[in-house]
Amino acid sequence: MWRKVEQKEDVVKCMRSAVSQLCKLYIYVAACDPPMRLQSEGMTAEVPFDAVEHAALDDKIKAGTACVVVLPTLRSRDGELKTKALVLAADYL
Repeated sequence: MWRKVEQKEDVVKCMRSAVSQLCKLYIYVAACDPPMRLQSEGMTAEVPFDAVEHAALDDKIKAGTACVVVLPTLRSRDGELKTKALVLAADYL
């Protein structure tokens, strides 16, 4: 199967980019001083949209509308929000 994937340059390029971004995120979270917390426990959860905590990936989502967390928030150790969670509207999927 991997050989089929390797033959498609666009897939390989996309996978390399994704792995690169994940490594950068890991290094940022692990090596940052002060340390960061990636709140992965909420990932893929369906939650009401909150503009303070969430950034919509697809379109504007109204406050309180159900959305799915694609990437979780990133917070400092003391709880300060560093990046918003990326979300999609629940009815988008």
